[in-house]
Amino acid sequence: MKRWTLASAVVALAVATPAVAAPARDEVPRGIVVDFKDGTTQAEIDAWESQWGVDLTFNSMEGEHSGVAIAPLAGNPEAVLERIRQNPAVESAEPIQIYTLPPQEAALLDGEPPELSRDGFTPNDPEYPRQWNLRMIHMPEAWQRTRGKGVVVAVLDTGIAYEDYDDFKQVPDLRGVRFKQGYDFVNDTVHANDDHGHGTHVAGTIAQATNNGQRVAGVAFEATLMPVKVLNHFGSGTSADISDAIRFAADNGAQVINLSLGGGGYSQVMADAVKYARAHGVTVV
Repeated sequence: MKRWTLASAVVALAVATPAVAAPARDEVPRGIVVDFKDGTTQAEIDAWESQWGVDLTFNSMEGEHSGVAIAPLAGNPEAVLERIRQNPAVESAEPIQIYTLPPQEAALLDGEPPELSRDGFTPNDPEYPRQWNLRMIHMPEAWQRTRGKGVVVAVLDTGIAYEDYDDFKQVPDLRGVRFKQGYDFVNDTVHANDDHGHGTHVAGTIAQATNNGQRVAGVAFEATLMPVKVLNHFGSGTSADISDAIRFAADNGAQVINLSLGGGGYSQVMADAVKYARAHGVTVV
């Protein structure tokens, strides 16, 4: 399954950054992921493990709700997966898929910036004249109607530099942006800070502080951002973490979920999580 994202197409046009090389796939754990029916308990899973020969544990704090469990497994897992799939409490079981940042996503804008639009709202951010993509999608006219106020966008990525916490610092051009509590599914903490940079870049494209005389403009700069970390500092993450994160965002007020990532293969567990989010009225990009 190919996953294309709006942010993948637009993020490169907002702020030029060096291209990120595809990370080694060995940086994240390998194994299997099993999606049990909602409400399945860890005790029930423990009782079935001896038949399957694996040690399954819930992937994250969402496990009791999502039913997503993982287990390390070397070699060919198909025989084990086939046994697991026979259990009526299992919705799907598959090898863990690894997803990464899109390669060479960032690009430089060459040549002279085009003329600013004379119609609609024009922000005073100094680099806005070079954001030709925003005028190409008619943002000056759109900003006269809406700037994203009241919409919560969950950014499932490497985190966001949204707070001053421990060694992390909020980036200056996200000051004044609204944030809603998110979660770090890589490190299992409520502090979904960015230790890579890509997630902050995407978040800025979506809702960077705008008309503040600094750097560039964001598309929906009055929207609220929910930082959800699913990719590690190498830019890699698992289908299990992403699936739990999609459900988390849908259950905690996100109206839009953005995933600027790709690679891996088809994941039924992720497809079911997307289906869950859409059934709750969430737009998944």
